[in-house]
Amino acid sequence: MLLTRYFLLLLSLSGVIAQAQVTLELRTLVAVQSVEREIAGGESYTYQITLQARQFVRFRLDQRAIDATLVLTAPDDKQLVEMNLTGAGREESLSMEATTPGNYRLTVRGGGEASLRGSYRLEVRVKEAATPEDKKRITAEALMIESIELARQQARTAPQVI
Repeated sequence: MLLTRYFLLLLSLSGVIAQAQVTLELRTLVAVQSVEREIAGGESYTYQITLQARQFVRFRLDQRAIDATLVLTAPDDKQLVEMNLTGAGREESLSMEATTPGNYRLTVRGGGEASLRGSYRLEVRVKEAATPEDKKRITAEALMIESIELARQQARTAPQVI
């Protein structure tokens, strides 16, 4: 009887651990595409997109009922940016001008506990080159990330953050 209880406990814990693991499936994105998918807290889905040098890409993530983070990785496996400025029910935007050609990876990571579930819609737009407006968007997103980081470092004063 005791052995049965331990077995059931182990079985239920393995289900929780399996839910929290990263999904290793890699999907390829194209220049103009949208993807809709469900995600749980602790899960992540990775997408690959091939870009040429100087191409502009913008990812828009409509988060539905769950907060998610976007992580962009360069062809050399170095993380370029992590974007999570908004919460559930809001849109995240991540823009970039490719500096080197190759396969870039975008990971969508669900936030919170494994019991939280939601869905998202990811839109991808690629242009042959960034316009002056696109370059302003890239700069604005970088400044927003920097301001959030400065605000988290409570040693800074409000004028420095602004």
